[in-house]
Amino acid sequence: MDWKPVYITTERGTFECFVAGKGKPICTAHLYQEFTDKGNPFADVLSDYYEVIAVNLKGAGKSSKPLRKSDLSMEETVKDLESIRASMNYRKWSYAGHSTGGFLGLKYATLVGSHLEALILSGTAASREFQNSEKCLYNLKNGQYRKEMGKLWFFMMMPFKLQKIKARHRLLELSLFHPEKYNEYFNDEIGSEVVGKRMRAYIQDLKTYDVREQLKRINLPTLVLCGRHDVQCPVENSIEINSLMPNSDLVIFEESNHFPFIEESTEFRKAIGSFACN
Repeated sequence: MDWKPVYITTERGTFECFVAGKGKPICTAHLYQEFTDKGNPFADVLSDYYEVIAVNLKGAGKSSKPLRKSDLSMEETVKDLESIRASMNYRKWSYAGHSTGGFLGLKYATLVGSHLEALILSGTAASREFQNSEKCLYNLKNGQYRKEMGKLWFFMMMPFKLQKIKARHRLLELSLFHPEKYNEYFNDEIGSEVVGKRMRAYIQDLKTYDVREQLKRINLPTLVLCGRHDVQCPVENSIEINSLMPNSDLVIFEESNHFPFIEESTEFRKAIGSFACN
């Protein structure tokens, strides 16, 4: 996939974006990972059906640096995305997010949903309660992963590249239905760089993250996707989002963990294609 770098200057800063595909515009972002011209598997699927604008948020890639810690909050980030939409002269666009990118999408919908045409959410959650699931890697009471996950998150936030790569590799491995297929699914170039400052801001935001009540009033066409065996945002969270949003559809992938767009790519593409054509 050929991703074209585009720099969008707004009243809130300059943002590095990567654009690919044709069709209606759809924005995608991740709270603490950055995009490159190599794209990523989730954005690549979207580009088969939309013109995708993959945004490096403040502090990621070559986008403007934050001036204060609050610039990295979800609420301020939504304002950044809105400034990009306006600068690109889109009256509306859709938004797609995977994992914490989905958290941002749900926050976007609750703050300025009237500027969105549709929402695509993969492996995400509507509140911080996802961490309390017995199936979740991040559950502090989960003795199987507690010590290991603490180390992985520590190294991913640190500037030491080798340790960061190893930690990212292990987290991806834990997040696959077939971990033995890691080398088939990923290569050294495909892993997105983790931005430590943004990850720390996400952890702070997570303490109060809960949009469940607001979602009952969001009537956006929404596609909710999740792997049955997701250990980062367990499937019950996607089921909950679907139950709360009156105009949503849910697709569960029975042989996927956190990456159904890789693990069951054919079925995932069909779901996106069907939704895009409606």
